[in-house]
Amino acid sequence: MNRSELGAEPPNPRSELGAKPPNPRKRTPPRRILTQSAPAQGMIEYGLIIALISIAAIALLVLFKAPLVNLFSNAVSSLGG
Repeated sequence: MNRSELGAEPPNPRSELGAKPPNPRKRTPPRRILTQSAPAQGMIEYGLIIALISIAAIALLVLFKAPLVNLFSNAVSSLGG
């Protein structure tokens, strides 16, 4: 006699078919999935911030090109260059 016939375990209908019952402990809870990707998420956020700052700096340089050229031209001419 096996254990299921003695009443120690309830009979499993899937075991007769050769399939294993699903293990509920193997599923990762959703909260754990989010915490596992936190370092990668932080790096992506830093990359996006750097990209946004770079785009803003380029836009400001393009916008204020003429005044900046005049400023540096005046500085060079006043130094005797």
